Amino acid sequence: MVSCASAPENTKNTELETTWSVYQGAMHWKYCDTLIGFYSAPVAKETLAKLDNVRVTAYEVRHSPMVEIQYVLNSEQMLRKVIDRQEWRYAKTRKSWLIFSPFPLFEK
Repeated sequence: MVSCASAPENTKNTELETTWSVYQGAMHWKYCDTLIGFYSAPVAKETLAKLDNVRVTAYEVRHSPMVEIQYVLNSEQMLRKVIDRQEWRYAKTRKSWLIFSPFPLFEK
């Protein structure tokens, strides 16, 4: 039997899972406007511009909050990966989940 008190917590957990799914899709397809909406702090335009040279090939949650993102730099055609340690928090003012950690760096 589930108590009524756990219902809001279950809703937040479901919202977080949905948010992760949307974020993963936005990262894979480079939907920059969607991606920046997930961050609590502004993402530098230079950082987003670098995504033009990146093709995300895999996005796998290793264990929360650690995500492995495999990618190819289009200029080099070499598979690389970055471990992204994400810090997600529920922002009551926006009534949504946001990332409080930095945007992942896709480096050579």
